[in-house]
Amino acid sequence: RRKTRGGAQVILSRSRAHLWKSPPAMLRVADAVMGVEMPRALVKEMQSWARRPLQAGEIGILKSNEGAWRHALKQGWEWTLVLEDDATAQLSGGIRQLLALLPAIVASATACDPQWHLLVLSPHGLEDFFAVCDPAHIPGV
Repeated sequence: RRKTRGGAQVILSRSRAHLWKSPPAMLRVADAVMGVEMPRALVKEMQSWARRPLQAGEIGILKSNEGAWRHALKQGWEWTLVLEDDATAQLSGGIRQLLALLPAIVASATACDPQWHLLVLSPHGLEDFFAVCDPAHIPGV
């Protein structure tokens, strides 16, 4: 049986670094892109394909996630878990338990649909996510 390669990443903003004082070794820490610090031309380009005007923070989140996806592709990962810096896991072992369960979660998703592309672990709906941008502009992973 082929072993699935992947990894987990947390996008960490400077203002929330205190929430991740000692991240697990298996978790890549990526600096968050701050939308207010981005070049205006890039912000304007991103606004041109959004379905609604995006706030600076939303643009930063999109660019941060794109960076995480690009890192996963560069590493040759078949999958990646991308966490925001305010992520919590409703498990007795918290984020560490979630990371330990990742191989089983990926195997379960693959058993249900071998061609899955996005698996969202959230207690909330996705309506806002899909309203932000056209999925055609999300890089394929």
